[in-house]
Amino acid sequence: LDDLVTAVLAMRDRINNEWEERVNAEQKSREQDQVLHAIFLALPDLFFLLESDGEIQEYRANDESSLYAMPDAFLGKRMQAVMPPQVAALFDENISRVNESGDLQAFGYDLEMPDGLRRFEARMSQVPDRSNIVAVVRDVTQRYLAESRFKRTDELLNEMGNIGKIGGWNFDVCTGDGNWTPQRWRKFMK
Repeated sequence: LDDLVTAVLAMRDRINNEWEERVNAEQKSREQDQVLHAIFLALPDLFFLLESDGEIQEYRANDESSLYAMPDAFLGKRMQAVMPPQVAALFDENISRVNESGDLQAFGYDLEMPDGLRRFEARMSQVPDRSNIVAVVRDVTQRYLAESRFKRTDELLNEMGNIGKIGGWNFDVCTGDGNWTPQRWRKFMK
């Protein structure tokens, strides 16, 4: 009888230990979920978990107005079936590259959204030890517009320098680097 009592008590201790380990693991998992949730809230990106064929399994979005379609229209469907044909072709091509090489793929594309044309940048990577792909998509419209305005302003300044036969120089106080405008360079190199 003593052996039976000892065996039952040992079994009880093992069950208690396993139960405590499970409770601790569940608590740790909840804490990790909370951290991930906070990270997703802090980032402006859209996150998609895809199957290797591009089927969208999960998504996270801080701002759902950046989504091309509502979740019920894309969850369980291939990314290539949800997007317009030109964008779908880019996703298909880059999903194939990720599957073949395992390397990070990055590409940009434009989408007509309710508030107008927007520019997006996508980065795709294979999940280690799984066939899934993570796609991180960022709306870069404002950056793209600012770069376009800067480029146009630079072109106008160069054109005005050519017409007026004047130039100048730029000096970066942070790096100490300086350079002449093409007009100024030509004037001094005569």
